[in-house]
Amino acid sequence: MTTADFEVRLASTPDFADATTLHVTGRALRPTLLDTDAEARYIRIKLTGTGRVALAHVLVHPART
Repeated sequence: MTTADFEVRLASTPDFADATTLHVTGRALRPTLLDTDAEARYIRIKLTGTGRVALAHVLVHPART
């Protein structure tokens, strides 16, 4: 299934002033795993291309120590 481009924004403040942005281009796999060392409390997923993105399940895991 082809999906549109989208971005995942992670931030520690609700105004997203300190956001880290991860771009996902073109085809997202099932599951799509994004790995980052960003520390965040808030997450936004935003469509940036044309088409659609279907989210059945979103999980955010704490960093491994």
